[in-house]
Amino acid sequence: MSSDPPLIISLLLSWGPMLLLIAVWIFFTRRYMPRRGELRHSQYLALCLEEQKRHNEALEKILDHIVPASAPYDIPANGPKQQ
Repeated sequence: MSSDPPLIISLLLSWGPMLLLIAVWIFFTRRYMPRRGELRHSQYLALCLEEQKRHNEALEKILDHIVPASAPYDIPANGPKQQ
């Protein structure tokens, strides 16, 4: 009679760590997937960009109201003249 362990025990001992690694990988990939109704990172960045554009447009309207576009700033390209 041989002292070899049963086939099922030897399979579990040899394949157990690999199966555990695969199970942990599946667990974490499913846990961090976006769920229905949640935004992905790219969608979140696109919404932030749209909001930033709206804010810029509103600030430009306010600035145009304060300083009309017909009176642009007269700043020389090479700085103020020195005498």
